[in-house]
Amino acid sequence: MDRKIGVLYGMVIGMVLGAVGVVLFLTIATDYSLEYGITTLIENGSLNKIIALGELLNVPLFFLLLNKHKYYMARGILLQALLFTIVSLFI
Repeated sequence: MDRKIGVLYGMVIGMVLGAVGVVLFLTIATDYSLEYGITTLIENGSLNKIIALGELLNVPLFFLLLNKHKYYMARGILLQALLFTIVSLFI
């Protein structure tokens, strides 16, 4: 697999898994609907905490990719986590 494609796949998979983690947390841990929960979290300024919890789903995937010797996909997961961290600082 080409290096750039592997990193891109890792970033896309990390973004999808991070978004799934946020949605799962909002639907399971809170009584709010998804839209109301996100708007409430933005108003309270705590959306970045929920994004960080959603990113925890990427940790097992990162180690799984390392064990499968998919280093460029694992690098994409790390780059995506760094990107989400920077974005969550400005939210």
